[in-house]
Amino acid sequence: MIRWIVETILQYPEVIGVAGGLLISWALTQRVKFMLPDTWSDKKLTSITRAVATISAFAFCYGLWEAIDGIRADPKTEKPLALIVSIGVAIASPIIYTIVMRIVVHFWPWVEQKVSVRPKQP
Repeated sequence: MIRWIVETILQYPEVIGVAGGLLISWALTQRVKFMLPDTWSDKKLTSITRAVATISAFAFCYGLWEAIDGIRADPKTEKPLALIVSIGVAIASPIIYTIVMRIVVHFWPWVEQKVSVRPKQP
C-alpha cells in the first residue's frame, strides 16, 4: 500500500501539489486565526486569514510540486506550469474553503463551533 502511495505521488506531482497546497493552506489558516486577537474587527480578521490562506497555498503547492519533481529527477522543467497552477490554487484556496465549509455546516451545524473563531449564535 505504501509503495502504491509513493508511486502515485511520484507519478502525479501536480495533483499532490494542488491537494497538498489546499489542505496545508486550510490547516495553517485554522491555526493562525485562533492566534489572532479577539479585539480585531471581522473585516481585519477575514483579510488576514485570507492572506495567510493565499500565501500558504501558493508556497506549499509550488514547493510540493518542485520537491516531487526533484525526487523523481524529472529532466524537463515544469516551472512555468507549476507557477501558474500554484497561483491558481492560491487564489482559489479561500474561496474553495468557504464553499466547502458552507456545505459542511449545512449538513453538520455543530462543526461551525469547532472551526470558527467567531461562530454565529443560534
